[in-house]
Amino acid sequence: MVRDERLDEPGPDAVARAARDASGRAVADVTPISKGINAIYRVRFADDEEAVLKAATFNSAAELRPEPYLLQTLADETALPVPDVLAIVEDGGPLGVFHFLLEHCEGRQIRDLDGLSWSEREQLVAAVGRHLARLHEFRLSGADASVESRIDAEECGPLRMTGPDEGATPEFTTDGGDLWGEVFASLADHPVSLVEQVQCGDDPGRFADLVPDIAAAFEGAADAIAAPERPSVLHRDFHLDNLLLGSDADGDLGVRTVLDFGDPYVGDYRLDLAFAEDATIRVQLPTDDRATELCALLRRSYARKRGIDPDEIVNKNYPYYLLVQRSRWMSVALDWEACDDPAAVERAYRSFVREQLAEIE
Repeated sequence: MVRDERLDEPGPDAVARAARDASGRAVADVTPISKGINAIYRVRFADDEEAVLKAATFNSAAELRPEPYLLQTLADETALPVPDVLAIVEDGGPLGVFHFLLEHCEGRQIRDLDGLSWSEREQLVAAVGRHLARLHEFRLSGADASVESRIDAEECGPLRMTGPDEGATPEFTTDGGDLWGEVFASLADHPVSLVEQVQCGDDPGRFADLVPDIAAAFEGAADAIAAPERPSVLHRDFHLDNLLLGSDADGDLGVRTVLDFGDPYVGDYRLDLAFAEDATIRVQLPTDDRATELCALLRRSYARKRGIDPDEIVNKNYPYYLLVQRSRWMSVALDWEACDDPAAVERAYRSFVREQLAEIE
């Protein structure tokens, strides 16, 4: 379970010792990275090469443990660009908590799309679709790697690992293996509860009138959500902060590295796609009609890579997924003071929420 309170983050000396012990290399300095919910540090070795250390200070070790093993397996089994895992420290070492060391990847990070041309936006969205397809094509049960899987073909739920005391070969598991509708309902509870608390930026009453309808829409979600045809590994946070960008071989803007697999699940691929659609397109262009063009491009790019019909993507589950993600942005993420026209953005948000509620009804 997620801890009720975040542990104190380790100091730089302890992190330096942990990185030295894990890598066998002298450490020159460490710098905290203000990203994510767990403790993350950039480590510079004495030879000026760099790495990233991530420690379980908010998630429990059981929740964070799958990330490095999943990254290793994805690197071995797919073309998805992910950081190399340099070391995994199960016993906590000098930090006393589970941690691991990753290669430091270079690339461009952007917070919004304002600095991109329309052509670059299209290139980025197409790349996001292709990379999500690569992730969702991957099957843990068929992986020929050093990590095994206990997951049945129809199981859904949080992706977990067997503990180090349960055998020499780590194995992927799901926490409970529940029906997808029940899993999604539990996922929906957090953003919906945030909206119910009306944590809406500068104006705590901004969306208060929408709260009862949003909460009511999810009361029957466990029964309303259809099971996925074939459960996939889900990233669940495929947004701009977790993508390092760069030019591809053709000079187009592409995704160089996908970061942060700190909360993976197994379930309906559409959840990842809807989250990516809202986070990388609709939130960025809430009042722009061309967002619809980008959403269609995202789905076509994804479907082409997976060899499916793009018309299969938007089913009765999709409005639920979009509404959950939008509830998250509504409650805590939007900087209203930075909006050029807050009134227009608010109208767009309201219209979008009402559209999804109408689809759910």
